[in-house]
Amino acid sequence: MDLNRWAGGKIVGRGRGYQNDGAVEDLARAPGGGLIAWVDGTRRYAVHVERDSQGGLLSACTCPYEGTCKHAVAVVLEYLQCLEKGTPVPLARKDDKRFDEFEIDSDEDDDEDDEFDREEEERPARGRGGGFDSFIEGMSREELVRLVRGMSERHQQVREELEDRKAVSQGNTGTLVRSVRRKIREAAAEPGWCNRWDRYGDVADYSGIQSGLAALLEAGCADEVLGLAEELLEAATLQAEESSDEGDTGRDVAGCAAVVAKALERSPRPIAEKILWTLEMLDRDSHDQFFPLEKFLERRHAKKHWGEAADVLLKRLEAFKPSRPGDEWLSDSERDRLTDTVILALENSGRQGEIIPLCEREAKKTGRWDRLVKRLIDAARLDEAEAAVFEGLKAAEGKRGGNEWTLRGQLLQIRIKRGDHLGEASLRVDEFLRRPSQEACEECRKATRPGNLWPRVRQGLMRFLESGAFPWDEKDWPLPDTGLTPPAAPRGRELPMRYVLIDIATHEKQPDQVLRWYDMKPEDYVGADRMDRVATAVMEYAPDRSVGLWKKLAEWEISKVQPSAYEAAAGYLWKLSGLLTKLGREAEWKDYLAGLRAAHARKRRLMETLGTLEGGPIVKPGRR
Repeated sequence: MDLNRWAGGKIVGRGRGYQNDGAVEDLARAPGGGLIAWVDGTRRYAVHVERDSQGGLLSACTCPYEGTCKHAVAVVLEYLQCLEKGTPVPLARKDDKRFDEFEIDSDEDDDEDDEFDREEEERPARGRGGGFDSFIEGMSREELVRLVRGMSERHQQVREELEDRKAVSQGNTGTLVRSVRRKIREAAAEPGWCNRWDRYGDVADYSGIQSGLAALLEAGCADEVLGLAEELLEAATLQAEESSDEGDTGRDVAGCAAVVAKALERSPRPIAEKILWTLEMLDRDSHDQFFPLEKFLERRHAKKHWGEAADVLLKRLEAFKPSRPGDEWLSDSERDRLTDTVILALENSGRQGEIIPLCEREAKKTGRWDRLVKRLIDAARLDEAEAAVFEGLKAAEGKRGGNEWTLRGQLLQIRIKRGDHLGEASLRVDEFLRRPSQEACEECRKATRPGNLWPRVRQGLMRFLESGAFPWDEKDWPLPDTGLTPPAAPRGRELPMRYVLIDIATHEKQPDQVLRWYDMKPEDYVGADRMDRVATAVMEYAPDRSVGLWKKLAEWEISKVQPSAYEAAAGYLWKLSGLLTKLGREAEWKDYLAGLRAAHARKRRLMETLGTLEGGPIVKPGRR
């Protein structure tokens, strides 16, 4: 099965990326022949692939790309992988929704012969002959020459790869290096783009670069490959910053990086030098296109090699100069990345004793106190860690983009490790006051269980949500001071904090309070999820309110005129149906459903969705 001839090398490469990422779901055999599957892309696409009368492949996909698309390739690759692993591919059910997307007859006899079934049954065991390799090996020299010549005339990628091999065979590696360099410039000249709505676009083809790098590697030119990799990374990074292409370019570049990873292994450079080169490349790779290089660092290199790399990196840190003087944020970010790389090298070289002093020096230069605190906590030096937290918080005051939240979280971690329950509870309350939520309230409840402090603490938290008054201003507040700078007081227009009060009352099963806070501003939209939770919370206490809320939610979704929204509406209608049935008001439910049918009779998908609420479709699915 020649996928490159069917779809082209570029499309096959992208389809392989989709298949490797697990984008193919619910692969099945169609009763009438072929394969069907869902493939996750910009949206979820239905795909159908089948054999034609000549033994080739035909595909159809709900994406707007004309011709064989990457989604269809991903489906075929997923099927081939199932064959390799011996994983059975199930037969699709006759009511499968994907049949509606294509003119596929789902009512054929399940026992009818299927080209894909036969391939699965007749596929020869590996190593027994009769497969593709045997076919090629059985061809004469003249037949192979004609085949290769014909393919090179039809496919530019094949022709370029043959030219690369020719240059290698003649010892013209310099010519090949120049060719790959030219291809890098050409591929990265324009940003890749893709219209996310109609999926049309244009993405550069990196397959020629990959084959050129592979030819150089086969010729024993590993270092030339590494040199070209540096140029490729620079060009691909600039291109990625301007591209919007669903990551297709990045997948192609990663294919080139896999060849670079092999060249790195074969390079005659000293191990320490290769470690440094890899670290530098990964640091510059801001779009994770060269991730195959990470495997080299995962190997167990000798500590002395890591130590040599660490010494070089420490000298670089000492002589550090920012790429853009005057840009403080960028300078600190670059220095921090270099410091993290130094720490990695020190860890792998067994020189852990140098890490905390390094983190302390760097914290005073770049403000990365959280890195120092983490190391101190891991070393069980809790007093020093707490002192570093407060020093870091003081240094961060008035600065944008600081790491105060991380430091406060680390202070909480320190209190927990010490078993300081009151200190932990104070910090939980402080966090709640800074970011009020039902989840933060629950953490406060758990932290104040020792000593039965929760009733008094809860009273203070509710007062804060209603009026903005801080709980520690009251005389009988039971928790100690946190030592932190108090949070800013909420502004009047934010009070009361209705959303949080609704969520807390819902969690605590207080339906009267749920409706109190919901009804305070009924004209305000509180969000579909919260409205649904309100309806569920009050269905026993005020069932008519739940009925009204679920009707409103269902009608909002229906007004969007989207199949996914119809499914969401069905969820609310199921709840409405259950409640009205429980109340003995089935007639009301039937009248309401009939009214929806009458009002939206022209919306075929909605009619099908509403039909499921009575156990069967209102409109029988037809072909499109």
